[in-house]
Amino acid sequence: MLLTCARVFVVTLLLATFAMADDAWTECKVSQGKVSFPSTPSYKLSTDKSPVGTLTTHNWEYNSQGLHLVANTVKLPSVALIFAGPEDIYQDAADALVQDARAKQLSYEKVQISGHDGAQVTYQFSDGSYGRARFVLVDDTLLTTVATWPGSGTPQQVDKFFASLATK
Repeated sequence: MLLTCARVFVVTLLLATFAMADDAWTECKVSQGKVSFPSTPSYKLSTDKSPVGTLTTHNWEYNSQGLHLVANTVKLPSVALIFAGPEDIYQDAADALVQDARAKQLSYEKVQISGHDGAQVTYQFSDGSYGRARFVLVDDTLLTTVATWPGSGTPQQVDKFFASLATK
């Protein structure tokens, strides 16, 4: 009886440890919002010249066993916002992402992210892997989250990653 109780305790402890490990995601504060990753992502800051001005990009990235999660923010120059509204920016970003990835777009839809209008694109690569991206403009900052993964099913981590996205 004592041995059985000890086994139950050990199994319960192990299950609790696995459950806590699953919940122990790293929250990253990004410009105009926050998003969580399965563990601490790498970070990179870059500045690029563009026809509408200098673009400063903050990029957080996680990559493990074929699962690739990215969050980035770009502060858009005010001139860019004069010529294009949020929907145009989302569509252009989705088109560029799918084209650069040499993928096939499967869907494009409007989404709400913390009360802000945004967009989501889902796409498939020629090797059978999949990707999903969300775009939301908060003031003058475009916040983008991207996930790619092997196989046809959507991993639970992808859904959790996108569900963690919140804006100010």
